[in-house]
Amino acid sequence: SVGGSLSIYSQAKLEAPNLKSVGGSLSIYSQAKLDSLKSVGGDLSINSQAKLEAPNLKSVGGSLSINSQAKLDSLKSVGGYLSIYSQAKLEAPNLKSVGCSLSIYSKISEHLTKVLLENHSTHQWYLNEKVPERLLQAKLTRVTYKILDVGFDKALFDKVRKDKLTAQEVFGLENLEQRRIAYQFMDKTKMKDLKKFKALKTVKNDGYGYKMQTVQFEIEGFTKPFIYLNAFCPSTGREYFIETDKTDPWEAKMGSFGLDKNVRFAKEY
Repeated sequence: SVGGSLSIYSQAKLEAPNLKSVGGSLSIYSQAKLDSLKSVGGDLSINSQAKLEAPNLKSVGGSLSINSQAKLDSLKSVGGYLSIYSQAKLEAPNLKSVGCSLSIYSKISEHLTKVLLENHSTHQWYLNEKVPERLLQAKLTRVTYKILDVGFDKALFDKVRKDKLTAQEVFGLENLEQRRIAYQFMDKTKMKDLKKFKALKTVKNDGYGYKMQTVQFEIEGFTKPFIYLNAFCPSTGREYFIETDKTDPWEAKMGSFGLDKNVRFAKEY
């Protein structure tokens, strides 16, 4: 037993086959195999590239935060919050009780989705676009929807993640952070449908067989027109629109890299 907190850092590896309880918090930043661990009195945090195998862990008294990989086959209860981030993976087929809110920002398993929905539909939920569709369509009492840590109401959340907004609607969003995210998810070719969209200057061949141009358009509610560089990636062929204050395509391209107009480009890879 550890009466207080236990932290495992860096490239450390802990194999403690007889450790049964941690009275305080357990923080894992590396690899840990704790075959006999049954309870953590405080918070359990599994971070970064860490991996925790604790097949007999049944309860976490505080909050459980998963930022990496965790296999917790016997876990039944979490007293505080449950947070699953990014590309994290949690295997906890017997988890039935979470005391506080649930923040799910990863693609959890269908089984875990079902268990959490059956037992926590009235809890506060925080969900993003990466979670299973079943969670996003569930009738939950209290939900906050986020994309890249920016909050949205459900209708706008669905339109942004599915790229259902027109370019005019994207640039018309009053919330700057929501507009930034919506633009990031938008197919940039939609910009060609904007009001008074026109090419300012065009380079017929950027050296890789692609056209490069600066374009201008207007958005209702803004007094100043927007200028973007319209270019193609030489390796993937993907089309990009990059905001700029330059009207010359070469200057706009160099400016996008933070370079001045006297720089010459060598071959790109």
